[in-house]
Amino acid sequence: RMHIDGAYTTFRQQHPAIVTLIADPSLGFQRPSPSNIAGYRWFDHLPVLTPVVSTVRKVKTWYQR
Repeated sequence: RMHIDGAYTTFRQQHPAIVTLIADPSLGFQRPSPSNIAGYRWFDHLPVLTPVVSTVRKVKTWYQR
């Protein structure tokens, strides 16, 4: 398995005749959340910090919109 970015890059290398377009400004963003791909950060393992981290992530999501 490979991450989606690697899959896009591999597809583009294997199919150079297919036109690739980008959107600027970006049409979306990645929400702040614990990563199940890269592994959890140290503060995601501490139950005491769960409410604080959750609140910070919600504020960050609100601010990005």
